[in-house]
Amino acid sequence: MQVNTYNVCERPGSLVFQLAAKPREQVTFRVPDDVIRECEARGKQIPALPHPDLIALHAACARVAYMSGVL
Repeated sequence: MQVNTYNVCERPGSLVFQLAAKPREQVTFRVPDDVIRECEARGKQIPALPHPDLIALHAACARVAYMSGVL
């Protein structure tokens, strides 16, 4: 698996996935090249990507919310 690449999961009957022509199976987070160039030109720090532990925590919370019937 690539760095900053995550599997996209859906809950059964999700309207978003029903409306999408071909939903993604994976998503990769990255900072666009033009943003990197602009940050370097201005002497600014390149924006950080979400930490993998935060992505995992979000996924766990979503699973709990789904299983509890909240979603």
